Amino acid sequence: MPLKKTGILAEFMRRADVRSRCRRYWRTRCLARATGPFVYRLGGDPAICDPGVLDSVNAYLGAPTDFWERRIFHAWLRPGDCVIDAGANFGLFTWTAAALVERSGKVIAVEPTPRLAEHLRRGSTVLGGAPIEVRQAALGRAAGRARFAFAREGDTAVSQSLVASSAPEGTETVAEVEVVSLQQLMPPNARPALVKVDVEGAEFDALRGAPAEWLTDKGPLWVVECQPETLQRFGCTADDVAGMFPTDCFHCLVIAKFAAEGGGDLAPVPLDEVDWPKAKYWNLVAVPKGAGQENRREKLRRFFPTTL
Repeated sequence: MPLKKTGILAEFMRRADVRSRCRRYWRTRCLARATGPFVYRLGGDPAICDPGVLDSVNAYLGAPTDFWERRIFHAWLRPGDCVIDAGANFGLFTWTAAALVERSGKVIAVEPTPRLAEHLRRGSTVLGGAPIEVRQAALGRAAGRARFAFAREGDTAVSQSLVASSAPEGTETVAEVEVVSLQQLMPPNARPALVKVDVEGAEFDALRGAPAEWLTDKGPLWVVECQPETLQRFGCTADDVAGMFPTDCFHCLVIAKFAAEGGGDLAPVPLDEVDWPKAKYWNLVAVPKGAGQENRREKLRRFFPTTL
């Protein structure tokens, strides 16, 4: 007997939950047999799971993995492009970008944590020599050295930063690291196609270290995390970050992550409609308005017809 109309969605969700549980069970068994990093598919993209890297394992087992942002990468990037992934962590965006730009392109992954930088290097090898250049450094306004708060070995690394968090004593260690600016990462007059910046509160400072032309309508597409709590540690706000992208040069939209009440993601909205307290953090997407990028913008409009 066919399902009643009112029960179709509930039945679909039940079956999807069963599939999800089965996939997690199977992947848990695969993980138990793994002896080192291995390749799997994440939303159709190649990715690396390293049993010794917690965030990598969580992604493999089904943790939220920035669905909208990866769709933006697919719509915007082409073979031969250069991408900067600043705050690469375990490589979620690094692996996707490397597959899209192919061997003729390059991904510059900036990550200060020694074990995660090594994970990125191993991942590049496991992927058959993917075009990934790993810079073991923190991102800041200018080159130099600074103290950095690292998570404990085996803990999630998502809150590591140039300014210590409010985590309980003993859950972070502080060490000196190299600091690089966006200006340093590319040769003079070179320009990436896309820049992702997720540096736990240091985003505003990092943007001020970018070449001026990158913040014009001829610049790259930007994906920048805006988490009000971590930005506050650096004495700035999400509006300060958004203000780095002039409205006459960029179309800006924001993607909410982990809604403050009820969980789940919120639909992407134009920047002028954002209500920052509605989510724990946001990703700001700044799309350049330059004439040479029309074909790429057209592909993005398929996903965001009301915001671009």
